[in-house]
Amino acid sequence: PTVELVGTVSEEAGGLAGACAYRDRLTARRERLDQLVVAEPTGCAPVHGHKGGLGLEIVIAGRAAHSSKPHLGVNAVAAAARVVVAVEAEQERLRAAHGDGDVGRVLGCGTVSTTEIAGGRARNVIPDRCELFVGRRTVDGEDPDEELRRLTGLVRDAAAPATADVRLANGLSSAAFDQPPDSELVATLAELSGRAPTVADYGSNALRYAGIAKEIVVFGPGSIDQAHGDVEWVDIDQLELAADVYRRLLRR
Repeated sequence: PTVELVGTVSEEAGGLAGACAYRDRLTARRERLDQLVVAEPTGCAPVHGHKGGLGLEIVIAGRAAHSSKPHLGVNAVAAAARVVVAVEAEQERLRAAHGDGDVGRVLGCGTVSTTEIAGGRARNVIPDRCELFVGRRTVDGEDPDEELRRLTGLVRDAAAPATADVRLANGLSSAAFDQPPDSELVATLAELSGRAPTVADYGSNALRYAGIAKEIVVFGPGSIDQAHGDVEWVDIDQLELAADVYRRLLRR
């Protein structure tokens, strides 16, 4: 079989830019791989499924006024606060509807959260602008386009009477990554690593690789718990194990 091991850069640049460039190169060459191993931190366990996602970039427009006469303005920060509360309520709805271990959902419960907010221009001015970022993690069985429509409506309703401009971050949304757990590549990596196949509650570059390989598995040293922090690190024993597994896989 045609097997490739891929590790890309520019993940934090937005939209998984490196992964998209790799995918586009294969697509332009009309290449389709048999097996693709995505090098990301999995504790050296083969990950055959993880959450997808989408992000909303939200700009709320109100009307400025002097803070002594708030009734003459439309407070964009207050509108943003209502959006945050509505997003929290949506998260509770998801948890109540699906739970953390919903039968039939391999990846458990979808999640939604507000992770950025900025607004206001002076302490004595009713703010006329506020920006937010809301992230939605999707699981198997959820349609990201449907979730985008749902969240857009929720945000606009909560922001009223202020208006909310809602845009899909990077113009991209992703369904959950879901590879059959009994696939040949999953079984091979489990055998070589001595680790049982599993799923993850985070996302990876595998979200950009749909259609370019028959089998896709995420596998690599390290833990997501040590990623995206002030100090990132990988256990040396895991690094050596991953290198050995990669070597033996590509020599088979």
